[in-house]
Amino acid sequence: MINTTLPTKYTEALFQAAANLNQIEKVREDLQLLQSAVSANRDFAAILGHPGVSKADKRAVVTNEFKEKISRLALNFMCLLIDKKREALLFSVYEIYSQKADELAGIKQIQVKTAYTLTPVEEAKVLAQLETSFKKKVRMDARVDTGILGGIIVRDRMTLIDASVRQYLDTMKKELKEVKKKAKKSPKKPAKKNTKKKK
Repeated sequence: MINTTLPTKYTEALFQAAANLNQIEKVREDLQLLQSAVSANRDFAAILGHPGVSKADKRAVVTNEFKEKISRLALNFMCLLIDKKREALLFSVYEIYSQKADELAGIKQIQVKTAYTLTPVEEAKVLAQLETSFKKKVRMDARVDTGILGGIIVRDRMTLIDASVRQYLDTMKKELKEVKKKAKKSPKKPAKKNTKKKK
């Protein structure tokens, strides 16, 4: 299990170095390129993650592939992760770094889940609504989750807005269960005795 404070420490050091060089956004783009390459290229990911491949060989592969594509700072940082056997931290570092960069720029990161892939027009409308609601520029991470049945789920680190059909159904089920519980707990009223005298 990766210590959650470890990627934060690496990210803080990288972010400070990028700020000193006025390369915060450039390094963010570089990290995104690196983690995208790992996700898209199985061979590249296998080399980085294989314990049998030497650190020198891993550094050589990364350097040959990215020396003309990313900044020297990002390249050196990736080589540092390799030297420390922390290649697996790349994804966490990118996420934390991106959050810090957006916070500095006054941009809010929002994750949006829908039951289907939004069209560009729909995505633009959702983005506009979010920026109006939060009253600031939003960086939207749109994802598909067929399990929500319909509607939309909006999440940032502090807020969850669930307007999905599944949430509605789950809420309705909970309300029905509460009604049943109350009905069971309520004592039955005794039947009224007929007090009328027979003639």
